[in-house]
Amino acid sequence: MAKPTTRSTFKTYCLRELGFPVIDINVDDDQLEDRIDEALKDAKDRMEKKGKKEEKKDSMGGKGDKFEAEPQMTSLVNDKQ
Repeated sequence: MAKPTTRSTFKTYCLRELGFPVIDINVDDDQLEDRIDEALKDAKDRMEKKGKKEEKKDSMGGKGDKFEAEPQMTSLVNDKQ
C-alpha cells in the first residue's frame, strides 16, 4: 500500500496494519479518529521539541537545522472529515 496522504486513507492503513480484513477490528469510527488525533499531536509535539533542540544547538554555534513537517502529515492533520 502506498503512503497514506489523506485522513481516510490513513484510517484504512491503520486498520490494515492491525490485521483488517482478516481480523475483525471492532472499534467505533470516533475511537479511531481520537487515536489518530492523539498520535498526530504526539508526533507534532516531538517534532517541535526536536526543532527547539536544534535551534538551541544552532544558537550555540552548532549546525542545527529547523525541522519541517512533511506535507503528508500536514494533510492528515488538516483533512479531518
